[in-house]
Amino acid sequence: MAGVSNLVVCDVLCFLRHKLVTTPSKTLKTALLDFYTTEVLSAAKNQLINDIDSVKSVVESSVKLPYVPKRRDGDGRAVKEVDDIVLLFTHLDENKLLDNLPRYVADGPDTMPSMRLYEGDLNSLTTLMKKMEAKMLDYESAIVSLTRDLRALQDRFTPASVSTLALAESGRDIQLQPAQPRPYQQVGQPPRNAQSSVLGEFHGESIS
Repeated sequence: MAGVSNLVVCDVLCFLRHKLVTTPSKTLKTALLDFYTTEVLSAAKNQLINDIDSVKSVVESSVKLPYVPKRRDGDGRAVKEVDDIVLLFTHLDENKLLDNLPRYVADGPDTMPSMRLYEGDLNSLTTLMKKMEAKMLDYESAIVSLTRDLRALQDRFTPASVSTLALAESGRDIQLQPAQPRPYQQVGQPPRNAQSSVLGEFHGESIS
């Protein structure tokens, strides 16, 4: 029986240690990803690596464990962290080396996922919810694409663009000419042409 000095509080490793044998690996990974954050998973993996290093002499004398980096970056970091933890636990279990590690305990039952959500009738409900989530993501992408296309069409066929396009197709080009100012004329004064004819007649009579 492990002493108090060999107890390590780690919810993730405690859950995985007790469910590794009785639960499929895929279900375990799904439960870990749904329940814990990326930071918690990363801290649990570092705890496991440090514990393995502390008993490295015993472990390496028995089996060569796969290399696992202490930190993962980029997209899908949480998935990579879970894969690393399960990979190390699986190799240790296959070679009967889990008893060389400290005994992992949890703060309480509420700090670990409930496997009832992934077993029995609730498993079908969880699967249905995941499918609905995937469909919602597809619908969201389709709506974003449709909105982008509608905006492009709206920008292309604005009223100004339509009138310009119609004029170009008909081969007509309308140019607006500024209005020419009319000559100044007083009220009651006969037109300039009438004045010229009257003056011409007057001069003609005078000359004759």
